[in-house]
Amino acid sequence: MGQMLLGNSYSTPPRRFFRFNVSEISGISRVQASGWMETQMAFGQMQRAPFSGADFHNSIMNFLISAGGSFPAGTSFPNHAVLGVLGKVTPQGRGAVYYVAEVTEGGAAERAGLSAGDVISAVAGKKFKTDSDFLDVMAKAARTPTYQLNVIRDGAAMTLTVDRDYRPTVAQVASAVEAPAASSSPATALSVADELAKLLSLKEKGILTQAEFDSQKSKLLNQ
Repeated sequence: MGQMLLGNSYSTPPRRFFRFNVSEISGISRVQASGWMETQMAFGQMQRAPFSGADFHNSIMNFLISAGGSFPAGTSFPNHAVLGVLGKVTPQGRGAVYYVAEVTEGGAAERAGLSAGDVISAVAGKKFKTDSDFLDVMAKAARTPTYQLNVIRDGAAMTLTVDRDYRPTVAQVASAVEAPAASSSPATALSVADELAKLLSLKEKGILTQAEFDSQKSKLLNQ
């Protein structure tokens, strides 16, 4: 697929790249992620296609969360519909099914009657073969206020109607990590001007919001 998008038979195999920009402010690390696919053409030209789909966004979010990360308080997800399950896509015959390992309490799946151990065979009447396929059919199904899941429970087939849910706005404030004890040869502390320059750079890159920039700036000037 990558060669179809980026190259031809004379190009090198596509390679995937991921970049994580990490900045630390007042004991809290802020991470900005990006990714792209790159291939070299026959005459040396480099072709690049950025990752921007739901598959990439979900993978990065799950990776950062599993690593102990959290979103800044107030982060909202107005276009990020969630079913509220944990599980995995498993090949079955010519297609695949989704084995539900855990259901989020109070989420759309639980309200629809889905339980751990259930097997999802189709979403809104659409089959799937891979994780990307599953995310794709879920995204298309969530364009409507409700959608149906074809489920197998204890060998019996059933259909459940799910209400579309969006990922809730983040309310919890991230906690600062305690700084390690100073070494015998401590580094020279950054001046307030240096800290302000760093804050301004983060704001311009979109890592800090205007409100977060103003708050951190006020803390520095009042030290």
